[in-house]
Order: sequence, then C-alpha cells, then structure tokens
Amino acid sequence: MRSLVQEVTDRHGGSTFAERVQGDGGCARFASAGAAMSAAVDIQRRCRRVSARPLSTARLRIVIAASDMLDDEYGAPVGFALVVCARLEALAKGRDTNDPVILCSDVVRSLAHGWDRTKTRHLGQFHLKGLGEPTDVYEIDWEVSPLAEALGVPVELQHVEADFVGRRAELEELSAAWRRLPRTGAELVVIEGGAGLGKTRLCAQV
Repeated sequence: MRSLVQEVTDRHGGSTFAERVQGDGGCARFASAGAAMSAAVDIQRRCRRVSARPLSTARLRIVIAASDMLDDEYGAPVGFALVVCARLEALAKGRDTNDPVILCSDVVRSLAHGWDRTKTRHLGQFHLKGLGEPTDVYEIDWEVSPLAEALGVPVELQHVEADFVGRRAELEELSAAWRRLPRTGAELVVIEGGAGLGKTRLCAQV
C-alpha cells in the first residue's frame, strides 16, 4: 500500500516526508491544493481496486490542510497545516463508519476552487482542538461511476460541474448501450474523432 501511495504522490508532483504519525500513517506535501485533492482522490480509487482483492482490508483516511510551510534546522517541514491535519485525522477517526474518506479544510477548498473539479460536501463547523475559531470541514467526493471507471475516464473529467451542451444523439446512443448491458452481457461502441473534440468528455457524461 505504501508503494501505491508513493507512486500516486509522485505522479501528482508531491513529496512524502517523515512526521510523527501513528500506525501506518504518512505525510506528503504538494505545490497546490488542487494537486493534493487530485492525488487524494486518485489514491482512494486505486485503493478501492486493491480492497476488492481477497483478504484485503485496505481502508484509508486522508485529510488535507494548507498553510505556509518551512523546513526546520533538520530539513523537516513545519507549518500550521500539520496541526490542522492532525485534528482532521482525529475527526475522521471518530466517525461512525470505517469507510474510506477524504476530509479537507475550508482553506483547501477555497484554494482549489477553479483549479480542481472535485466535488465537496460541507460537513459543518467543528471546534478542533487547539484552534481558536471553528473550522469549516468538507468531505471530498472520490467515488466514480462504474462506467467511467471501466472506460478509464481521467480523474479530472469524472466530476465536471459545467453544463454539457449538444451531442444529444451520441449521448443517448451511449446511454442505451449501457442500459442494455444487463440483458446483452457485452456492448461495443466506438467513438471516433480528432483530438480535442470531446470524446472523453462525452463518455464522462454517461
């Protein structure tokens, strides 16, 4: 599991570092809030595929916070974001469910707005230990439709909030093929066109 997390972190331009964490925990930092959110979503989806294997019990709680970060005299990152992450991790651990989750602070959500299309759900304001003011906490939606996952739709296109315009006939044809699957067992639809015409976006809309 650590190798999976490391691989995804590297792909999104992040870097892992040692920090005082319990059990199998770990820390990583990214150049932007959007990159951190995309990496977290990617990790959870990759872990879900691993969890589907026999005898696997992989369940991850991922939390994201943002602040200025500096390196101390030993080269270790320090910053307020680490404190917020510790409090969010405790909040995630105290949930009634053991399902995989991604939580982030309101600062992360604001910074990523316009750069990351990931959907979030407001969980409310929480008085986190050691923080003077209540913190707005959001849960990041990392689930993906079975069709998008089967088609290998990129993460950035799996949750698009912009309106889908046109392509009604093509969209209906794809949707009809998807609906027929329980009866036919297999369907093959070929979408042809030049680069940038919206083939992947069309698949993501189904």
